[in-house]
Parts: sequence; C-alpha cells; structure tokens
Amino acid sequence: MNRRFEMASHAYMTVPFYRELAEKEPQIITWIKSGQWEKLPLVEKEEIVLQQDKLISDDYLGYLYGRNLIKTNTSGTTGICLEVCWHKQDYNASLLPLWLKRYEVSGIKPMNKGCFFINVLENNLSYKIVGNNLFISKVFLGQMKFEKLNKILSEFKPEWMIIYPGLAVYLCDLIEQHKIDPIMSIKYIELTGESVLKSSKDKISNVFNCVVAEHYGTKEVNSIGYKVSENAFDVFQNSCYVEVLDENGEKAVEGTEGNVYITSIHNYMMPFVRYGTGDRGIIVNQTENTAHIQLTASRKNGYITLETGVKVASDILLTPVDVLNRHYGNIVYQFQAIQKNCKNILIRLNIDKEIKKEFVINSYINIFNEISLFSMNFEFEFIDFIIPNNITGKISWFENKCKK
Repeated sequence: MNRRFEMASHAYMTVPFYRELAEKEPQIITWIKSGQWEKLPLVEKEEIVLQQDKLISDDYLGYLYGRNLIKTNTSGTTGICLEVCWHKQDYNASLLPLWLKRYEVSGIKPMNKGCFFINVLENNLSYKIVGNNLFISKVFLGQMKFEKLNKILSEFKPEWMIIYPGLAVYLCDLIEQHKIDPIMSIKYIELTGESVLKSSKDKISNVFNCVVAEHYGTKEVNSIGYKVSENAFDVFQNSCYVEVLDENGEKAVEGTEGNVYITSIHNYMMPFVRYGTGDRGIIVNQTENTAHIQLTASRKNGYITLETGVKVASDILLTPVDVLNRHYGNIVYQFQAIQKNCKNILIRLNIDKEIKKEFVINSYINIFNEISLFSMNFEFEFIDFIIPNNITGKISWFENKCKK
C-alpha cells in the first residue's frame, strides 16, 4: 500500500479524532482501501486545536511517558498553537532526507556544532549549551548587548545555524553596525519559518560568507521541502505528501495558487492526514517521482481590505519591491506592510544606505499605481532593521489592522 494511504488507514483506525470522522462518514475506510484519496476529508488547524487530546494513536499511548517521546510546539504564527508528539525513531526518520541534503550542499553532519534560536529557555536563561548545540533565547535576544552575543558565538564557534530570515538580517545589521568580523566558523545557515527576499538571502550569504539554504517545514511533519538557489522548494516526498488545493478543495491546476495541505509519512504517534498548513503555494514541474512547490508570500488571511469590503491578496504590495530589486540590484533588504485602515497602509523598509529614500518612495508608488486597480494612501518608514517579534522570532511581512 502507498505510504500515504498506509498512514491514512492507521490514522482512521487508531486515532480518536480521525475515527470520529470515519464514524460520521463510514465510506472513508472504503475510500482508503480503494485508493480514492481526493475523497478523504480535509482537516484544518481550527478543527483540532481544541481536540488535541484526541490526536494520539491508541497504538502509541504507552510511549507518552517514555524516553522515546519527543514533544515540540508549533510557533503560533498562524494564530494557533499546537503541541506535536513524535516517537523518537519516527522523528529521526522524518529528518533523514533533510540531513542528506544538508551534507550534500555544505558537508554539515549532526555532530557538527549548531546554533539554534528558540522561543524560551527554562529558568529564563538567555542561552544554554547542550553537547554540540548552542540554544539562544529569542525573548532575550533583543535585550542582549551585541558584545555579549558576539562573545557567546565566538567562544562556542558554531559551524552551522538554523534561523528565521528576519533574525538573520538583524544579526547582519548588527555585525555591520559594530564593524566586526562575522563568526568565521559558520559554514552553513539554514533559513526557515518565513518568506525571504532574494536581497536578504544574498546579504546573509555575503556577510557570513557561507552557504545559505532555505528549508520549508512544519512541526507536524518536520521536513517538507528544501532549496538553495532555485525558485521552488524540492519536496521531500519520502517525508510527507504535499497537495495544493483550490478553494473548493480540488487539486489546483499546475502553476496556479492554492492552499497547501500535507500528510505525514512518518509520524505514526500523531498522524496528520490532508492537513491545512495555513500556507499558500503553487505546484510547478511535477512528475511521477518529483514535486516542486513555490510558496506565495501571504497566508490564507493575508488580504488587503478595501473600503467596499472587498478583500484583495496582499501579494500585490510585494510586487514594487520585487521590481525595485530586480532593476536596481537588491536595494530593499526587508519589507513590511501594515494596513492601518481601509485607505492607509504603512510601508516599513530597510534599504541600501546609498539609495535615496525619495527615489524608493516615488518608485514604489508609481509601480503600485501601474499594476493596481484600486488606490491606497501610503506612509513610509525607513529603519535600520525590522526587529522580529520577541516571542516568535519571526517577522510577519503583512498585517491587516482594518476592522471593517
């Protein structure tokens, strides 16, 4: 049986949440056995957040208190927090394709010294060293003097780093601001957790003088895709099954945007079958054995609200930035848009210091007016760096504060 059907059968037979769905629709088991994948229910985060106690497989209840249990928590950037449980063996198996890719592009192995930025450390520690791994609290990162942070990194000498793009750019700006050399021991940086502009990725690579790759994943299934320089992520099909579906829940035509759904291939303790990630993407160049996905910048709720009440995808606000960077050599490092009301949007920019602000303002407005069928009033704020949220460590590139 195909791995995804095997996981679906396991979920609907042994997991209370899925078993209840099967009781309401008895045909589900028949659909699984007959290979009718597209008929299986779609599951959204909103459905399970209050039913987390029903997500553990009956077959794995005995592992909930053992040494083989691994617990992780989603970051909450979609507005929903979830505790995810894994059996250690399955957890490691899900990461194997990612580790093979890391080694291929940089020579990094699990025993190499790594640096990780996490939400909170126990006892409110600002950092902690466990074996070959350095953990730095994102909560204290903004409060920590750069000299102390640099001392910690210099003494530990990490060889690789997993970090949100916003935090990475923040570190780059601090390095440039203090006119110091970057940590020479770092030879690989993996960006994850949020969309990243090519200009930001290039800046990180130039400042740290190392390989910079992007990883697309979730706590629910671990690895989904990976890319170094390509426009699309190579999907790890032996780690998860990825679908891009339209608003009717049907398979989106290749090359068109849709909602991203995933099915875990390894997490038997807490399976996720046709589970909505909250991301939107485009499947491109799909074959029988390979799949590639481009992530669009906005989440499902990433929409501009017009005075009429009509909602427009917020991606249109990114187009002027892309045009500026394409024509003038990556002059915009960071970008954030905040809709204050139905007529006004605040644009926050971190740009090349040699570029005149007036030029960027005029260019942005002109490009937007050329491509948009509606008008907006823009306010612009130029800052040295956009500081990530001190709880999540991420930068939400678009925020809608319009109450209409």
